[in-house]
Amino acid sequence: MTRLPSLTEHSAGAAPAWLDTPVGPAGIAYGVEQPGLPVLLRLFRSRPTTVGLFGPAELAALLAMRAVGAGAQVCVRTPRPAPWAAVQSLAPGPGPWVTLVPPGSTPPVPGGGRLPWLLVDELAPGESATRHEPGPWQAAVTVYPSLTAQQAAALPAYDLLILHRVPAQAVEPLRAATGLSQRSAKWLPRMPDDVVALVAGGHARYAVVTLDPVEQTALTSPRQS
Repeated sequence: MTRLPSLTEHSAGAAPAWLDTPVGPAGIAYGVEQPGLPVLLRLFRSRPTTVGLFGPAELAALLAMRAVGAGAQVCVRTPRPAPWAAVQSLAPGPGPWVTLVPPGSTPPVPGGGRLPWLLVDELAPGESATRHEPGPWQAAVTVYPSLTAQQAAALPAYDLLILHRVPAQAVEPLRAATGLSQRSAKWLPRMPDDVVALVAGGHARYAVVTLDPVEQTALTSPRQS
């Protein structure tokens, strides 16, 4: 697989570098490129972060679990609250660590201070996204079942894309929208089930999604619809 620049190298513009540091020393581990080399996502910064996730909702649930593990509060707007019960059950004690609300509803106001906050907006097939503007130390993830060619024009609005296997007909529209090279994009329709592409700034990294035993149990338990 192609090795490309790190997704953690986001520019903070004129802001001092320490203002744009992620939660923890280097961000949230979301997969590995090779043994011992994690791929880190920098979701929580002094400026907001928007993410487009195209693939199974389990990928969003894993991201939510790891965000909670990094000390973030999570709100999930979903038409299917039952499958998210496992995420709620892994919260580290009392408090609104994981809140579930119906689609289209106004998310609750996040806690005060600089406690990181993640909104996950899970869409049903054919449903339009409800725009949410996150603030500093907040991230908003919009979860689509899959990427279509018609959605490609909206991709530049996201700081980060998390892509499961991409349909072949959507690859060229995606390349036109993101500036990915043919060398990077050629793997997109060929990814195995446990691999995701992480795209930011015109570059892609391919990561194997690995689960610890608790995550494995939570994400592979029978899921109600």
